[in-house]
Amino acid sequence: AGFGSIFVKPYTYGGQQQSLFFRDDANTEFNLIQDPEDPSGNLVYVDVNGNTHAGINSPYSRVGITNTDNTTYGHRALSGVTTGDKNTAIGSSSAVGNTTGEENVTIGYLASRRNSTGSNNVVIGSQAAYSSTETANSFNNSIVIGYKSANNRPIPDSSLLIGTGNRPLVSGSLSS
Repeated sequence: AGFGSIFVKPYTYGGQQQSLFFRDDANTEFNLIQDPEDPSGNLVYVDVNGNTHAGINSPYSRVGITNTDNTTYGHRALSGVTTGDKNTAIGSSSAVGNTTGEENVTIGYLASRRNSTGSNNVVIGSQAAYSSTETANSFNNSIVIGYKSANNRPIPDSSLLIGTGNRPLVSGSLSS
């Protein structure tokens, strides 16, 4: 077994024209110098606005980010965000449809998929508050917990939904 090789080859992204690569004995190449603004890279992105993003296409573009204090971990997590601030999205495609919603906590695969503008929510569970339609289902000030909880159904503002599927064990209003 050898020790692999290090070499330079073309790699274009932003202003970068080439990069340093390592090739192992199995002929697999690894880019050693990646652009942190490349959303297809595997680097953790941090910026002066308090954002931390880890995951391919999380968000889709890392160039010129002006929103603040967002934290993502997972493939496409919070990928569509444009101006939404103070969101936390953990899980593959978690909060994938959020564009301008703020102060949401979303944990789980495809959780809160189409809540594009809703704010102040806690959504926990694989496909919780998931909508399979292309129509946004924005809701505010709500708590949705459970596997597929409130899946493909409208969620009124200030809702509490705990359970699985569309028949939650606990449901109610959080408004006074």
